[in-house]
Amino acid sequence: MAKIWEGGDSRAITDDPPGRVDKWEIRDVTDESEAWALLRSRAFLAVFHPLGKSLRLKGTDLAPVDGFRGHWTGTVTYAASEPDQNEAVVNFDVASETQHISQSLQTVGQFVADGGTAANYKGAIGVEGDEVKGCDIVAPRLSFGWTVYKPKEIITVAYVKSLASMVGRTNASAFLSFAAGELLFVGASGSRRAKQDDWELTFKFDASPNVSDITIGDITGISKLGFDYLWVAYEADEDDDAKIVKPQPRQVNVERVYRSADFSPLSINA
Repeated sequence: MAKIWEGGDSRAITDDPPGRVDKWEIRDVTDESEAWALLRSRAFLAVFHPLGKSLRLKGTDLAPVDGFRGHWTGTVTYAASEPDQNEAVVNFDVASETQHISQSLQTVGQFVADGGTAANYKGAIGVEGDEVKGCDIVAPRLSFGWTVYKPKEIITVAYVKSLASMVGRTNASAFLSFAAGELLFVGASGSRRAKQDDWELTFKFDASPNVSDITIGDITGISKLGFDYLWVAYEADEDDDAKIVKPQPRQVNVERVYRSADFSPLSINA
């Protein structure tokens, strides 16, 4: 029966550059293809270096042992690899932020004293006289960075100025699987990599979904892009049943507060 075991001098570590070499002894195989199958079964796509770096599989090698039929030695090599210029590194942050709202999703309870009649505020929160105070809630926030590697010839003063001009703009068309209006470009950072003779650039975005079919009070069919600002204008309304004058939504306004831009010059490929 074919056997494979790790050699005594296996897992040799190098620090500069970071790497590792695993050595395997293979015995009693019928042919070279069986030896390769055993060796590849012991090769991992990635391993960890003691310094904390991730090492990727670089290669495998197989050699017969002279004078011993069916005996082979195998070598598996791992090395740290720097991202190439066609590779992107993505990081993201899903968190919460405080959002002030004046309308609820649903009024789930109204309570008054015996004999009283509850007023229908149509979802308005914190009504005091003719004022809608609203409340603060926790809302989701998604931000992410997209790191790419560019040839040094691309990073010119004009290019950096073009990046600055795009800060605070939303995507004019679909970009990185986000629909138009759902991304806000909040900045970029760059650093020169002397060894690779190129630049590492990180583009930073906030994301907010486009929303449609919103209902506020009796007003329906409201829609907004992710970074549009929605606000509600109220008017006094007499509630004959409750015998009060209360504010009710008269008009919903969606304001475009960010200009849009074509993000394709960033040259980011999903």
